Amino acid sequence: SSLKDRDERLKEHTEQQIMKLERLATLGQLAGGVAHEINNPLGTISIYAQMALDELGKDNDSCKENLQVVMKQTNRAGKIVKDLLEFARQFEPEMRMVNINDVLVKAIAMTTHPAQLKDVRMITQLTQELPSIKGDSDKLQQVFVNIIVNALQAMAKGGELTVSTKLTEDKEFIKIEISDTGCGIPEEHLGKLFDPFFSTKEIGKGTGLGLSVSLGIVQKHNGFIDVRSKVGQGSTFIVRLPAEGKKRK
Repeated sequence: SSLKDRDERLKEHTEQQIMKLERLATLGQLAGGVAHEINNPLGTISIYAQMALDELGKDNDSCKENLQVVMKQTNRAGKIVKDLLEFARQFEPEMRMVNINDVLVKAIAMTTHPAQLKDVRMITQLTQELPSIKGDSDKLQQVFVNIIVNALQAMAKGGELTVSTKLTEDKEFIKIEISDTGCGIPEEHLGKLFDPFFSTKEIGKGTGLGLSVSLGIVQKHNGFIDVRSKVGQGSTFIVRLPAEGKKRK
């Protein structure tokens, strides 16, 4: 009765996925409410700290330093709120025909400077004349920037980051691979990687929402996102998006 066992496993897996989606929806609503509530006092703190800084004379260096810390921490909290709102917003993407290579070139341009600072060489292997996809180029760019930034953070001692595109053999999907030669992800973390608030970074270094948001965007495009990783060798994120139009001439 191996078929029955397989059906049972599949049913269990499906139920887990449904529960996870329901949990995500609830979390999204909660996150949105909390973020809005936090946003108002944060704005007030920021304005008053800036006003106090402007009014202080030159003789109040230690007081100025303290206020600058307040400003810095307020900005940090503001970024967390922004991430929360991004996660909570069940956006409807603005779908139009998009050349995925153009989206990737923009994402790479945005991350070239951080890559240089980290001594990471960026390699692109973009297949030309790919079919267009139907998508929201800004949201997709956000996905690729998120993945690239994660990859850069995994390469503390420099390395190589490779971005490639190709059409799958059945011509149904465009496959985007982003590979790094970084520290890799432990196997026990792979299943949680796209969970909200899960982060392998030190406390305060990330909200753990980037990949959750990315997964949501890819799913809105009827796509898939997977990851392969070996500790000490690096990771590869694979995004598959449905191919739409005719090949570009």
